[in-house]
Amino acid sequence: MNFTIAGMLGGAIAMFALSLLVGKFLFKNDEPTTRAVKTVGVALVFASILSGFGEANGGPFVWTSGLTYVPGAVAVFLWLKLQYTQFTP
Repeated sequence: MNFTIAGMLGGAIAMFALSLLVGKFLFKNDEPTTRAVKTVGVALVFASILSGFGEANGGPFVWTSGLTYVPGAVAVFLWLKLQYTQFTP
């Protein structure tokens, strides 16, 4: 497992896209902080599962593959929390 700047940037972009997709359909009535936690959490689990099967290459599930998305998930969480707090009616 290689933690490079490009890998973390790709993970951040994937987390951003998945979080926007999840946030569009789920958790709309929650408080801003819990909405951001749930949105990023679901997106992180989904990305980790897809990545685990993708990096397996026909072998067993790669449990550590989701770690690539954690730095991006933290950044997206902070951004979403700010967005949800600013635009809460």
